[in-house]
Amino acid sequence: MKLFWGLLGLLSLSLLTPTANAQELLTEHAGEERNPTSLDATESALPDKQRLISEATESSALIRVQISELNSGASDFTEIESIESARSQEPSSIPDNPDLAQRPEFDSGDRDLIEIESIEVGITGLQLLIKSNGAIRFQSQRLSGGVQQILIRNARLGSSASAPTASGRYISRLRVQQLDSRTVVLFVEPRAGYEVGDISQRSERLLTVDLREIRVSPIPSPRVPSPPVRPGQPPTVGPPTLPRGRILIAIDPGHGGQDPGAIGINGLQEKDVILPISLEVQRLLEQQGVSVLMTRSSDYFVSLEERARMANSDRASLFVSIHANAVNRSNVSGVETYYLSSGRGLAETVQSSIIQTTNARNRGVKQARFYVLRNTSMPSILIEVGFVTGVEDAARLANPNYQSQMAAAIAQGILRYIQQSRP
Repeated sequence: MKLFWGLLGLLSLSLLTPTANAQELLTEHAGEERNPTSLDATESALPDKQRLISEATESSALIRVQISELNSGASDFTEIESIESARSQEPSSIPDNPDLAQRPEFDSGDRDLIEIESIEVGITGLQLLIKSNGAIRFQSQRLSGGVQQILIRNARLGSSASAPTASGRYISRLRVQQLDSRTVVLFVEPRAGYEVGDISQRSERLLTVDLREIRVSPIPSPRVPSPPVRPGQPPTVGPPTLPRGRILIAIDPGHGGQDPGAIGINGLQEKDVILPISLEVQRLLEQQGVSVLMTRSSDYFVSLEERARMANSDRASLFVSIHANAVNRSNVSGVETYYLSSGRGLAETVQSSIIQTTNARNRGVKQARFYVLRNTSMPSILIEVGFVTGVEDAARLANPNYQSQMAAAIAQGILRYIQQSRP
């Protein structure tokens, strides 16, 4: 430090009183061609004071560079500390939406990063769909205020990926942010009365975030003993009640995405018929307190293997796959339900409920070796709700009122089977 101030003082004195010799030498060599030889000669001819001036100037510049680097380093450390703080804190509310123009720069060393391609709210509003171009690895934690934080590692936001402008009926606020060059973070704040439920990796490239209503357990009423039954008097049968214990129904809307399924009259697509029916079945079952696992809840493709894996890994109690039929004749119509082994009772109960409710033509209950029936470990059925190629069925299946009627019949059949088969 003493050397620095001494040199700085000498520099100031020299700049105020330049020597005549230095001026003469500078003038003498101003017009010469600058090559290494002449440059060395000029520098060696400079008086001592001029060399000191040059050295002091270089030292001052070096010190300024070092100070600048230290300042830059301090800024970097501050930025790192702020990122670590953001990760460790539990905000009481979601942070403001980041300026997307401030996203970190990426270079060729980030080729191993996956790209978040889209973030969408499902049709029902009760599911958030996060799609990428590679395998998603994530961590999740519940923060204060019911906010759910989801960190996706080794990922970056794609150019078209951003939080949906309308978060839906059940999401109050949704924020998506590139936390650092290798981490994407989502904050999900449900509306009052709802909470984030399951966060599931439906496939390697699809992450779903489910929302559910917060249920308040009712206070049990005191148990009143039943009156004794007199000999010869039939017992009084009360209203049916759902059995106790965990019940999870897997509802499987067939096809989806690039796979439209059967295509019928006036371009009616199977996937467009069965998705609204399946979503209504889900709503009706959950209304009765039954948990539902949807293999898909929007228009995207899920493989047969993945559908069966989801039901098995979540240990579903029943598996119900919903489809629509097709044939090359327009006069064929009706409903049929398939099973393989343990699903016969479920198939018969649901088929009976559909026929009684819709008055559709009864094509019966049949055995078949469909993939999802062979590879699921619980009672499983596959329902064909009608023919999109049939004149009579196609008109009905395209009607939202009939779709709701069909969904109610399927849900009622499932509930009846549960009541009959569980103690």
